[in-house]
Amino acid sequence: LKTSVSCMSNQPALHRDGYAVFVRALSLGSGSAADKYAHIIEVLDGLFFQQIKGDSHSFFPNPNGGAIFLPGVAAALQASRELIRELGSHNICVGIGIAWGRFERISNVATWNCAAQPLNVAARLAFAKAARGNVLVTPEVERDALLASDRYQGIFGQPLVCTVKGREYACCLVNSSEFRQNTCGEP
Repeated sequence: LKTSVSCMSNQPALHRDGYAVFVRALSLGSGSAADKYAHIIEVLDGLFFQQIKGDSHSFFPNPNGGAIFLPGVAAALQASRELIRELGSHNICVGIGIAWGRFERISNVATWNCAAQPLNVAARLAFAKAARGNVLVTPEVERDALLASDRYQGIFGQPLVCTVKGREYACCLVNSSEFRQNTCGEP
């Protein structure tokens, strides 16, 4: 008989509080050519893994882009700034949403997954019309940033309410030009 080794060491912590940075690549969709789709995902995934320093437990792929977990607000804002800049340099138009909350590991027999409200909320923000070429954050993220450092004073716009899939989400646009793509154009 073979004995199986627990793969618990290959799983992330059961509960992690942190920030979800969800990137929606607006060029992806059912009409995307396979080579274009593959190129965008390859670039995006490479940039994600740079931000999380290769930690696969902090990466959440998605057919429309993907998301990463970061433990601090400064890291989440820095990652969104770098992602929007780098993806823009590849002419990949994106919308980015950032939300804070608890990430919970859910295991089954063969693998693990994550249940996380911040992933869902960040994704909704990334799908909002106002996110096109921009970064949207939840009020908690704005508050945390302003409490964390004076360098974030003045980068957030007025509170917004974005409707995605028939539900309203309170958010704030990061107004600084460092967090904006100029290459997206109008939808």
